[in-house]
Amino acid sequence: MGLLKRLIFWSGFTAGAYKAYQSFPGLVQKGLLTAGESDRGRSVLRALPSAHKTAQRYIAGSTLPEAIAIAKEINARKKAVSLAYLADSQYGLNSVPNRNKIGEMIAQSAAENLNADITITPTTLGIRHNTKLAWQNLKLLLDKTEAGVTLWLDAEDHSTTTDMLALYQTAREQGYDNVGVTIQGALYRSWGDINKLAERGDMKVRLTLGMLNEPSEHGFPQIADGRDNLVRIALFAMQQNGVRPCLVSHDDDVIQAVMDGLRTHGLDKNAAEFVIPYGVRPDLQSHLVVEGYAVRVYLPWGNAWEGYLTQRLAAEPSEAILLLGNF
Repeated sequence: MGLLKRLIFWSGFTAGAYKAYQSFPGLVQKGLLTAGESDRGRSVLRALPSAHKTAQRYIAGSTLPEAIAIAKEINARKKAVSLAYLADSQYGLNSVPNRNKIGEMIAQSAAENLNADITITPTTLGIRHNTKLAWQNLKLLLDKTEAGVTLWLDAEDHSTTTDMLALYQTAREQGYDNVGVTIQGALYRSWGDINKLAERGDMKVRLTLGMLNEPSEHGFPQIADGRDNLVRIALFAMQQNGVRPCLVSHDDDVIQAVMDGLRTHGLDKNAAEFVIPYGVRPDLQSHLVVEGYAVRVYLPWGNAWEGYLTQRLAAEPSEAILLLGNF
């Protein structure tokens, strides 16, 4: 973090700072993401008033009622939501507290008749410790979910991808059609993964760039290459029979490429869904709605916000620069 901080200070908190960020995206992203993954980094963020203030832009409160209230406001603006509980990693093998929180979220979303789906990270289900436990947790949550509501398995780093895909496949084989899986453009393996899913003819996919902090043997080191791969995967997915891909992006070029693809293949605007994180580019969200595209807002909530905040900062250079100036 010392080197990262100096990099920001040297650039002078002006246009030069943004240019420095663009020149060293890997360094900045890795520094931020490492901070979010470490106990020390999370403690520093939690003690920093400016971090709390910044987090409020991207996180729908620390409690479920706060998140539900914001979800209602978003629905009123003709946008769906994807509720996500920011689970506390301290539970480790004991995933029951996190599972129960997610169960409450599913039940309350249904009770309020929200236009919402649910996003779950595999780690929350205990996948890093016991894949059988993860399946048991997922099955319990799928059984609680009403018809028409999708539970999305969210992308993490490359180390959970194989187990996540296996978890998804197990659920589909067990007859659960309300589960979806996330594929990352940043990973080399993703082109092969999406083709394998297509070969099985049973594909419900959410597509995202992912964070470019993977080891070079697993992921694209350049952001542009990851974006190109994401677009390639999205265009492939939309051509598969019965597949309605969900694209997580607020990148103009990526979104335009997908819109062009829909037109080229004679598909309806509703044949894909654009997912944009809460607090990110509300102008773009509104524009897509006005143009007739399906928009969903990724809406995280909970007390364990530090890791998610660093992800957002890694994707939002101006916010990172301002926040780091307070260290």
